[in-house]
Formats: sequence, structure tokens, C-alpha cells
Amino acid sequence: MSAATSSAPSAPTSAKIGRYIAGYIVFWLFTATGVTMVANVLMPQFVKNIGAANPAAVIGTASSIAMIVAMISNVVFGAISDRTRTKFGRRAPWLVIGGIVSIISFAMMPLQTTGVGVIAVYSIAQIGMNIMYAPFYAVLSDNVPEEKRGTVSMANGLGNSIGCGIGPMLGSYFISSVTQGLLIGAALVGLGGIVVAVVFPNRNDVAVMKTAERPDRTIMQQLIYTLTPPRKCPDFWKAFVGRTCIMLAVQMISSYLLYLVQDYLHFSKTESAALIGTYSLIVTIASFVTLAVGPLSDKLHRRKMPAYIAVVLICASFGFWLLGGYGLVASSTAVIIAAVLYGAGYGSFTAIDQALNVDVLPNKEDAGKDLGFINVGTTAGMAAGALCTSSLYSLTGSYAVVFPVAIGMSLIGAVSISLIKSVK
Repeated sequence: MSAATSSAPSAPTSAKIGRYIAGYIVFWLFTATGVTMVANVLMPQFVKNIGAANPAAVIGTASSIAMIVAMISNVVFGAISDRTRTKFGRRAPWLVIGGIVSIISFAMMPLQTTGVGVIAVYSIAQIGMNIMYAPFYAVLSDNVPEEKRGTVSMANGLGNSIGCGIGPMLGSYFISSVTQGLLIGAALVGLGGIVVAVVFPNRNDVAVMKTAERPDRTIMQQLIYTLTPPRKCPDFWKAFVGRTCIMLAVQMISSYLLYLVQDYLHFSKTESAALIGTYSLIVTIASFVTLAVGPLSDKLHRRKMPAYIAVVLICASFGFWLLGGYGLVASSTAVIIAAVLYGAGYGSFTAIDQALNVDVLPNKEDAGKDLGFINVGTTAGMAAGALCTSSLYSLTGSYAVVFPVAIGMSLIGAVSISLIKSVK
């Protein structure tokens, strides 16, 4: 399936797949729920509550600055985890540290009284989350054999999709008590890393760690190496572009979910909370398609076809938002149909996304560092998506143009994935 090779010890065929599946589901169920309830609903409402003159601009700026912070921290802490040597393994300590930083930083948000303060604490939170994310993604490469990666990636996608569905729904429940909701979101994000550090069996990680010598580099040489992206691996960068474009498109809609319902479809605050709750519930249910997609990908030895199907469904979802805005379909009906399509599409993509990324890694020993660059695609795409929506709204005064642009970016991502040669 993949042409990538590595000198690192191979992952055991008897890997404790059940615990990895549980770990991936738990991690994303906690973190995705917490992040989306804050970023998609409660933070935008909080910015409105503190009287920001241009809430959309504040959210766009927060996402842009957070993107830069996250890009750097993801790569740096991924490489640091590659070189970490403890009896708990390379990755687990950073999951705990990142969890603690995330809890503290998100919990500071209700104390802010200005847009600048919100931007600052959100940026700090991004550091904490990426201290968790970078080593977390490397666990799949460390421990799970290639023939089981689709199955475990399914768990990654399922937990992520359910969390992304529950988060806005939970956020809408606290839309009239934002401070309480922000504190709950902070706890969920941080606990994801802390709990999963216990759930994951790290014995193989410890074994790999003991057999791998630390490179003999000075601090400066290591820093330069850490920030040097992998070379001579075109499929790696095709996967990077594909993931970046798709995540950008998804985040163009998700990060402005509250404003789209209130300002684009013109629902009241109370109606918006109810509709977002319904939307999120449907997304969660539809995302269970992930259960079939990941294992089927392993059985058929195919990663790209599920990605194509996912993009078609996601684009159709965006199309129904557009139809609802123009009154061609009843607004509430359009949102419900969009939720079904988006849940199935995003669930299908996340079911194979992580397996695809690991399959194109050029060197397993540098999994943390190299996956850090792949994850930059996620971070950059998500932040750029929010900035893109903010910019388009500022230029046109309408959210209608956002959806065709999101569809275009999704299609570019699909084309990039189609060009990967080492993975079917």
C-alpha cells in the first residue's frame, strides 16, 4: 500500500488494537467536543457578549495568530517527543503536559474583557493542544501495523466526528451561560490528553525508544533539523496539500456555524441554539459511517476512494447551505440535509485520513517530526478557513460567497490526493 520504508523496528503484529481504538475514540471524544463547543459556538458568542465592534474580525484574527503558533509548536513538540526518553515512553508525558496547559489557558478565557485578551488566551491554548496533538498522531506509526491502520484510523475518525458533532450541540446548550460552558470546554480539551496517556499501551513505544539512539547533534543542529521538512517525498506533500485544502474548506463553515445560522439564515439567538443542537446531533449520528469505512479500507487496501466519496458528500453539504440562504430550500430543511451529508462525508474522510498520512511517511523514526508537518496542514487549514470566511464576509458583506469557495478548496484537496502514487 505504501512504498515508504524505515529502519525503525516494525510495529508488532499482535498490537493491542482494542486499546488503541479506545484511546483514539476517548482522545477525540474529549478534545474535539471541547474545542468545537468553544471555538464554534461559545467563543464567538463570548466575543459578542463583551461588546466587540466586529466579532467576525476578532474570530478571524484569533484563528490567524493561533495558526502561526500552532504550526510552530506542532513541529517542535513532535520532534521533541521523538527524542524523549522516559519509562512511560516517548509520547505519554507530552500528552499530559499538553492537557494541563490546555485546561489552564482555556479556563482563562472567561476572564477576558477585550478581543485582544480572547486572542491571547486562544493562542496559548493552541500551544497546549499541539503539545498533545503532535505526539498523539505519532502513536499510530509507533505501534500499529500497516494492515490495521485503517481500522485504528476509523477510531480516530469516529471519535473526532462524534466530538465535532457533540461540541456545537453542547455549546448551544450553554449559549446563555457562556462562562460555565467555557470552563467545561476547557476541562474536556485537557482531559483528553491526560486520560489517553493512561489508556494507550506504550510498551512497544518504550521498546522502539530503547533501540533507537539519539542522533549526535548539537542543540542548534537539532533545532535546524526539527524545522527542516522532509525532502524527496512527493507523495508526503500531496497528502499535505490534500488534507490542508479539505480542512480549510470544512473550517470555513464550522468555525462560523453560529454566525451562519444567525446572520446568514436569520434565526434568532434562541432558534439558533435549537437548530445548532439539531444539526450537531444529526452530524454525530451520520458520522457513524466511519465504523464501516476504516475496516473496509484495510480489507480492500484502498485509501483514496473513501476520500473521493467524502469530498463529494462534503461539497453537497455546502451546496445545501447555499440553497437555504437563497430560499430555494427551506432554511431549517437545508441545514438538516447539510448535517446528514456533512456527517457522513467528514466521518468518511477522517476514517482514512490518519492511515493515509502514516502510509506516506518517508521515515518512521522521525514520525513525530514529519507528522508534525502534516498536522501543520490541519492547523493551517483550520485557521486559514476561519480567516478566509472572515475576509470574504468583510469584502462582500455576505456569507453566500463562502460556500462556492469552500467547494472549490475541497475539490483541490481531492485532486491532490488522487495524484499520490504510493497509496491506492
